[in-house]
Amino acid sequence: MVIGALLLVIYNHTLQFGGTLVASGQLPALVALWLPFLLFIGFSAWSFRIVCRWPGEPPVERFVLWLGGASSSAVALARGHARARSVGRRRLT
Repeated sequence: MVIGALLLVIYNHTLQFGGTLVASGQLPALVALWLPFLLFIGFSAWSFRIVCRWPGEPPVERFVLWLGGASSSAVALARGHARARSVGRRRLT
């Protein structure tokens, strides 16, 4: 319940910030207002899917675990590219 309220507050502030950007002419309404709406809808649909697929498991916990896995994969991928570049430099010298 607390997480849902927090998400709604974040969404509301995002819309207010987007409205300010639209009013100042810095961003079109499609980007500033509709993109956060579509992201919120997507996250909500994903949350309902997770709850139906794995009852009793909080969807936010699953999302945090997914983020952790994605970030560690990105770090490993970046390290692999860095190693490949350093190996390539050693061969050239």
